[in-house]
Amino acid sequence: MKSQKPVPVVLIVSTVFVLFASLIAKFFSGWPQIVHEICWGWTRFLARVLPYVNVRWDGILIFGVGTIFFGCALHWIASWIYRHRQSSADNTSWKIKWTVVAVVTTELLFVAGVAATGVTHQAGWMMTGDQPMFGKSMADHVLGNTNAHTANQMKSQNLANLNFHDTQKRFPMNTKHIGWVVGTLPYAAYGHYDMVDREQAWNSPHNSEWSQRIHQGLINPRLIVDSFRDENGFGLSHFPGNRNIFDRGEPVRFRHLKSTENTLLFAETGSNFSPWSSPENVRDVRPPINSPQGFGEVQTGEIMGAFADGSVRTINMRNSPEVFHSFAGPDPSEPLHAKK
Repeated sequence: MKSQKPVPVVLIVSTVFVLFASLIAKFFSGWPQIVHEICWGWTRFLARVLPYVNVRWDGILIFGVGTIFFGCALHWIASWIYRHRQSSADNTSWKIKWTVVAVVTTELLFVAGVAATGVTHQAGWMMTGDQPMFGKSMADHVLGNTNAHTANQMKSQNLANLNFHDTQKRFPMNTKHIGWVVGTLPYAAYGHYDMVDREQAWNSPHNSEWSQRIHQGLINPRLIVDSFRDENGFGLSHFPGNRNIFDRGEPVRFRHLKSTENTLLFAETGSNFSPWSSPENVRDVRPPINSPQGFGEVQTGEIMGAFADGSVRTINMRNSPEVFHSFAGPDPSEPLHAKK
């Protein structure tokens, strides 16, 4: 009986070193992050996806029956071919373990093909998407806080909106020159708002100095972007407002809302950002998701939205479009003064 050779110590040490190196690569930028994601990224995916996995027992049953049928058919055909091709002096027969190996290999090749298709699709999506693979994030650039969370940023700005309403008895709104966010500056602990000249455009020479600043409450920590400013140096917003609330030419009040918990004030988007001080920092709830006029996904299948009741919630974009459209607020075709 042949003795099994022990696994070389060099192989074990090399494997441990590679795994350790790929683990600490998380703390570096550039290509080391890619190595880390390839080696360990699947663990975060499983942690996020497994709680939502629904097991289809009927599918598992069909797969099991199909595998048994395929194995039996393969064994019968392989046994027949093997028996007719061997010499008369050879009495050996096709072994069951050979069939098992063939079935498992076939299924592994099928799984590998599906995985390769998924990798190709995702790689193409990442290379052609608007969001860069590398860049800056607020967590390590603006706040210096790796525990910064999107919901906390949105709650801060949402609180400023509600505080504005408590004082002014209406929600902030766009003017001809200035965006809705500017009205919330005194309530958002964002300094130098007294410098704003509301009679001049947001990008006028007088207002450019503060418009070019980064509004931390409107930068999404989980986005990686090329810059927090546009090509003209103006600070961008990752959380555009609901056009039906902030850009309808008349003030919106709580009494105009059918339901505060189902009225969206602002939400995430993953591309086509507008300067935060501009009146263009609004979007429509009704257009298709990811359209230039609509809100967009930051992570596939979901966005986070801030609502008029002060809450910040995750919106599952896999639901029917009607569910998201129900958050639009007052119908823009209906004048608010008609509402009591």
